[in-house]
Amino acid sequence: MADETVRIRVSVGGPEMPLYVKADEEHTTREAARMLRERFETYAKKYRGANLKSEFFLSMAAIDVAKRYIELNGNSNAEAAGQELDSIIGELDAFLGQ
Repeated sequence: MADETVRIRVSVGGPEMPLYVKADEEHTTREAARMLRERFETYAKKYRGANLKSEFFLSMAAIDVAKRYIELNGNSNAEAAGQELDSIIGELDAFLGQ
């Protein structure tokens, strides 16, 4: 089952995105999307009326989650986490058409 790929749909501050993930990673992926969505909604409410684009809220949510990741895994992994975050932000930018 570990090699089985499933198609899921997740949404974080925008349209649903189809993702293909390993079956044994489906729960973790959905949980990550839920965490980002909650942080996105927190920032959207906090800055309501500030005339900011959704990309701002998504970026803030991504930074928040990355910060938590680094705190949980120790600063020794900070550079690797930063590189991973750069990669994720690049993928988000590509998806958002920037």
